[in-house]
Amino acid sequence: DREAAAKVEQHLKRAKPKVKQHERILRALIHPKAHADKRTDFPLDNAALDSIFSAADEIFFNGKLSRRVHWDWTSEGKHASSSSSRRGEGGVSRIIGYTALRKAMQKDGYETLIVLSSPILKDTSYNRRLLISTFLHELIHSYLFICNGFEARHCGGHTPGFKRIAELIDEWEGHGTLRLCDIEADLDRFREE
Repeated sequence: DREAAAKVEQHLKRAKPKVKQHERILRALIHPKAHADKRTDFPLDNAALDSIFSAADEIFFNGKLSRRVHWDWTSEGKHASSSSSRRGEGGVSRIIGYTALRKAMQKDGYETLIVLSSPILKDTSYNRRLLISTFLHELIHSYLFICNGFEARHCGGHTPGFKRIAELIDEWEGHGTLRLCDIEADLDRFREE
């Protein structure tokens, strides 16, 4: 767990030109141009998630997630137990994403399936950082599952290694932007104004 987090930290320190390009892409998705009208921003659909995935895998995880992570969306009203929940109105916990682990079908080791809450994450009353933050949160779980297997489930998946990687990504982007260190973030912090 801590060894996997240390590998992320080492990889971040060795920035390469290719990684710099991925950093620009991910930062542009997190912070669309300030002059753009919020309502005309392109939606964060599966194509955008592909870009986020590719960028995050190169920037933080040194390509370890390639062909080992899949994702899907829940349908309206479908809920499941989760590793990623957020507090919304009245302090009610709402599940917005979770990661499932299984033995890899095509390779040795493990692969994951990230399931994202369509009703919450596609709700336009929240800004795009909620979806990006949730997706990155689940990618951290995926990385630790792929590196450590079922042992990464300790502490509800929020192990010391998870917390360290979340902290590294928050530092990379600037504290208060993605809030990955907030295991249960307040949905209201992601509301559009």
